[in-house]
Amino acid sequence: MCLSPTEYNRISSCEIANKVWDRFHVIYEKTYHVNEIKVNILLDQYESFEMKLGESIGDIFSCFIEIVNGLAYQG
Repeated sequence: MCLSPTEYNRISSCEIANKVWDRFHVIYEKTYHVNEIKVNILLDQYESFEMKLGESIGDIFSCFIEIVNGLAYQG
């Protein structure tokens, strides 16, 4: 009952708990690495953040908030 339908479909063919564990490990290990890459990209954007010529305050604020929110969500 605690698995989503997608998660259940991924493990439903496993006959023993160890296989279920192995399958989840592979799935979520990849997810961890993807999130780590996203955080690194957002940190790079944050560190190199600057106002471009002709950019409005509203535009730069929106861009900055997007970066900060992405870091808050990933972190």
